[in-house]
Amino acid sequence: MRRIMAILFITAMASTAWIQAQEYFPLKSGNRKHYRATVTQNTSVGGQSAMSNTAYFRNTEEVMGQAKVYDKPAVLVRTTRVDSIPGRPTDESKQAQLIENYYQTRPQGVFLLANFNLPADTGHKPDSTRYEPSLLVLKLPADSGVSWNVGTMKMQGISVALNAQVLGREDVETPAGSFKNCLKTKSSSTSVSGALQGASRLSMDITGGEFSSVSWYAPGVGLVKQDVSTRFAMSSPNLPPGMSAELSFQQNLVLTKTETAPKEKKDDKKK
Repeated sequence: MRRIMAILFITAMASTAWIQAQEYFPLKSGNRKHYRATVTQNTSVGGQSAMSNTAYFRNTEEVMGQAKVYDKPAVLVRTTRVDSIPGRPTDESKQAQLIENYYQTRPQGVFLLANFNLPADTGHKPDSTRYEPSLLVLKLPADSGVSWNVGTMKMQGISVALNAQVLGREDVETPAGSFKNCLKTKSSSTSVSGALQGASRLSMDITGGEFSSVSWYAPGVGLVKQDVSTRFAMSSPNLPPGMSAELSFQQNLVLTKTETAPKEKKDDKKK
C-alpha cells in the first residue's frame, strides 16, 4: 500500500511539474515573442571611469520545435537579436547575432542542454557551449521560497556558478500588456572566473565579480521581463603594476509582442 501511495505521489508531482512547465516556460512550436532590451556598459580603470555607453536591441524569440543536440532530444528556441537604432526604422537596423538554445523538460524542471551564439559580424568567432550537467533554468514545481543550484553558465570565456530561488509572484506591466500573478525568480552568483578578449587582442583575467538576474514569467506566456546586473573585476599584464579594471553591465529586457502558433485544422490533421 505504501509503495502504491509513493508511486501515486511521484506521479502527481511529475504531472504538476509538467503543467507548470507548459504554463511558465511554454515551448510550443511556432510561438514567437518579441522583446526590447537596453544594455548599459561601464568600464573603469584604476578607479577612474574609462568608457560608458548604452545599446538598444530588439530580440525575436521563436520556438522552432523538436530537435536533437549531442544525440539528446530537445526543443530548439532561436533568438534573433537586432540593433535598434533610435530614429531609424527596424528594417534599417543591423542584425547583431543569432542564438540557438536547446531546452529539455523533465519532472525536475526545465533544463538548458546547449547553446550556439552565431554573430553576424564575421570578425567574431561563433561561440558554442555544451552543458554537462545541463543547467536547471527553472525548478518545478515552482513554489515560493524554493531554491536550487542552476549549474555553471558559460559565455565567451566567462564561467558563472549560479544559484536560484523563487521570490514569489507579482503583477507586471510591459509594452505587450499587463500580466497578473507572474512567477518571480532570481539567479545570482559571486563565483565568477575566466578571461575577456578585448580590442587589439588585449586579454583581461577576471579576478572576481558578481552576477544577478531577476526574471518574471507570466502564466501561459513565459518570460515577460528580466533585469540583469553583472560586475567583473579584472587584471592584465598590459595594465600598469598594481592597477586593475572593472566592467559592469545593466540589461533590462521587456516583452513587446507575442505571436501564437496557428491552431491546426481538423482537415490538416487527417492529412
